[in-house]
Amino acid sequence: MDSPLEIELKLEVDPGDVERLAGVGPLAQCRGAAARLVSVYFDTPELDLHDTGFSLRIRTSGRDRIQTVKADQGGAGLFVRGEWERAIKSKAPIIDHDSGPLREKIGNDTLERVQQLFLTDIKRTTYKIDGGNAIFELAVDQGEIRTNKRRQQLCELEIELESGSSQALFDLVRSLDEEVPLRISVQSKAERGYRLLQEAEKQSVKAEPITLDKDGDVADAFCAIARSCMRQFRLNEEVLLETGAAEPLHQARVGLRRLRTAFSLFKPMLVDDLRAEMLSGELHWLAAELGKVRNLDVLVAKTEGALRDELVAARAKTFGHVRMELASARTRILMIDLTEWLAQGDWRTRPPNPDLPRGDVRSFARCLLEEYRRRFKRRGRGLAGLSDSRRHKVRIEAKKLRYATEFFASLYGKKKVRKRHKSFLKAMEELQDHLGELNDMVVGPQVVADHGIGEKLSSPGRRERERLLDRAEDGYDSVIRADRFWSGGGS
Repeated sequence: MDSPLEIELKLEVDPGDVERLAGVGPLAQCRGAAARLVSVYFDTPELDLHDTGFSLRIRTSGRDRIQTVKADQGGAGLFVRGEWERAIKSKAPIIDHDSGPLREKIGNDTLERVQQLFLTDIKRTTYKIDGGNAIFELAVDQGEIRTNKRRQQLCELEIELESGSSQALFDLVRSLDEEVPLRISVQSKAERGYRLLQEAEKQSVKAEPITLDKDGDVADAFCAIARSCMRQFRLNEEVLLETGAAEPLHQARVGLRRLRTAFSLFKPMLVDDLRAEMLSGELHWLAAELGKVRNLDVLVAKTEGALRDELVAARAKTFGHVRMELASARTRILMIDLTEWLAQGDWRTRPPNPDLPRGDVRSFARCLLEEYRRRFKRRGRGLAGLSDSRRHKVRIEAKKLRYATEFFASLYGKKKVRKRHKSFLKAMEELQDHLGELNDMVVGPQVVADHGIGEKLSSPGRRERERLLDRAEDGYDSVIRADRFWSGGGS
């Protein structure tokens, strides 16, 4: 069954800016139509639809009821979704051959157990915008999401392209952002509802599994990986700005580092793309800003007394600066630029080697994993005897190899291969822990000195250092001995 496609750009806007938004740019020249939309979302108690990648809702506006099934393929900002709509009269969903592939993907017995789980109550103001070379429908949604126990405010912008070039979407967003701060959204309303169901409070988000199409091409794999990394950053950025906590900061930084690794892994496809170089540089800047706070968080967790108090004070001051950077136009535009570039950058529209983006992703992944394993093996020889700077380079290579194995894991789905992948990943994680502790010994004193802290950081003794070096050496050997899940094993 072919999916009718909907292309829209989703953005978050502060509720206090909505009134001002209505008076800027093309919105000031057209009248918005207001409506109240109440959407009830259905699933089984075990969330079978959600786990399969679908959402099912009934939206009421006035006397009209529309049932919608969506197959979510969203990532960061730009949502492309299979969508099946129908008018109904009942308050309960009707699931048949006109309701998309639900019965095919999930099964009748499971679907018989669907029930109402949450709803969104939204005031939507819709604008029709003629941009000359494109026509949009722009909707400003304000309201809340409600479950039986919790509620959450919602304020977002949706811009749907009705005709014309998608480039015009991003031009419009940039012009609006000059007047009112906008942030790329990575969650649908349905996903926000599911999160509200499952979480009593906002929490940090670790990297989510990435599912790649085994028969897909290299370009689509890069997009899926990059959007997943952006999603990890944005979900944690939202929690970080609200709480200032250490863990969402750490996970936001991990998302940026994973994204920079993706740029590195797919570099052969990005040759001569100057925008790729610029975006990578901006990601490096933002990750470095978060890294200044992360270094302090690591020390705060390991110290006590007067030194800890001084570190906490330094952390508060440093995070104040980082908070301003996260709220800046530079960071907001970076996420918008990335979303646009992934959709229609030169690497897609004018690739220097057209065969590479269209190449088989499994072959690409196998060659790439072999190459990065060789680099890690070569640079990590004699790990315990390396200088601090060379050992840090080995640590960077280990992270790249680990992230690559996570990015491409879904391409190797057989049970035996999954077991090898799990063992390989465990060995990588243990090695990274040891290398991280060694790196903290080097970085810690410098961080204390950079912040002018009077208290001294106690340094581990020679025996402790030698113990960590031995463990790191053993960890390196374990990684090298581990079966290469992508090629069947061997060293």
